[in-house]
Amino acid sequence: MLIEVTQNDIDMGMRGAARKCPIARAIERITDERYKATVWVEPRLIHAGLGYVGLPGKAMEFIERFDKGEPVAPFAFDADLEDLIPQGDAHIEE
Repeated sequence: MLIEVTQNDIDMGMRGAARKCPIARAIERITDERYKATVWVEPRLIHAGLGYVGLPGKAMEFIERFDKGEPVAPFAFDADLEDLIPQGDAHIEE
């Protein structure tokens, strides 16, 4: 899935906030909030839905720069979110 981080995601994102960073905002926007996203630099993971995917290098660099208050620009990256289960689709079988 292509994750496109927009200028609005950057403007509304919060530094040092794994659930409110521009990448998390972009994932939630693109998936119509089916995935509540958390982005960690260490370990390099995106938690979305009921699973985890790796954080690509350019996304990690973006977050590190953003968290330091350095200039960042909109960008896009691929993340394999399709295989994850959205929170609302989860169920427990008895």
